[in-house]
Amino acid sequence: MALPRPITFLGLPTLAAVGLLVAPLPLAAPSAPAPNVAEAQATTEVLANAVLSAVISVSDATPPGSTPEEIEAASRAVSLLAPGRWHSYRLIDATGDPLDGKNQPFGAFENQGLAQLVAGAPSVQQVVGNRLRTLLPLTNDTHPNCMTCHTNYGALPQGTVVGAASFRVKL
Repeated sequence: MALPRPITFLGLPTLAAVGLLVAPLPLAAPSAPAPNVAEAQATTEVLANAVLSAVISVSDATPPGSTPEEIEAASRAVSLLAPGRWHSYRLIDATGDPLDGKNQPFGAFENQGLAQLVAGAPSVQQVVGNRLRTLLPLTNDTHPNCMTCHTNYGALPQGTVVGAASFRVKL
């Protein structure tokens, strides 16, 4: 049996030979983080892997050639991954052409951080108030089936940052 082609997120393989096994995402760590920052970083890493696994699962269920009903179901599934999720994570667009207007970057951290990701930063992390904020880039080749729904990203060069996963974890 042929192994599935590894999918990369931040340049790291995220699929194992059998099923989904998401590799831990290295996050940019402040030098000698305080214990509560280190704990928030670990929580963010687990949350990021869970979100990515869920989105990849939805993408696996929506291959090219899916019916409009299947595409709509996939879109709904992504939006239902965590009701009220904005308090812990959200997906934001970097192209100016989001499928959902709620996916526009919001605030200084997301706007400035997204610019850093587009410029090539592997991640952006900052303590804002009592939360650790983290942005991880999403590229147009995160998963081969992403283009089933996000046809607007298809003409971009492979590896283009088209958005980010934005995380907020309480310290």
